[in-house]
Amino acid sequence: MGNTPVFNARFISNSSFDKMYRIYAVGDQLFFIRIGGQGGLQPGLTHQLGILGLLIEPMMKKRAEKREKALIETIDRTDPEQLLASHKDNFRLRTVELQGGTLDPPSFFATHGLHVGRWRLNLRDGKKMDFQFENTEDMRSALDVLPNLFSSSFRVNVRWNENKKRYEKKEDAA
Repeated sequence: MGNTPVFNARFISNSSFDKMYRIYAVGDQLFFIRIGGQGGLQPGLTHQLGILGLLIEPMMKKRAEKREKALIETIDRTDPEQLLASHKDNFRLRTVELQGGTLDPPSFFATHGLHVGRWRLNLRDGKKMDFQFENTEDMRSALDVLPNLFSSSFRVNVRWNENKKRYEKKEDAA
């Protein structure tokens, strides 16, 4: 896919399982390609196994990371349009469907796991979608892509604090 802007974000919901997406910005469209599901199930399982669980958890985590990396390498070589049919949770949003959105600092209570920032998306049909970024690289990529895609209907409520090495609320953010 070359120079296509891309980043990962976890769709968070209180009424369904979380989903990890690889998001491609192509022209005036965002392609959401599912690369993973609920993050907290594996550790819960390994903790049930006591000392054995503590021993096997790092191996299971390493295997999952290796599988995810291979998946990302494969899908990054494929046109996002072709990937839409590969999973029922994949979808596309065009800018005309988007009413606005915000990029916000991480929430105080990390109920969906550790994260470095949040993305709130408002659709014209009244639906709202919440995402979180699990690392600074994805948050930085989103900051490069999303404000340009949305133009004036998008608010960036975060800034990078170099001293603390994290994103925090902008002073002028409402």
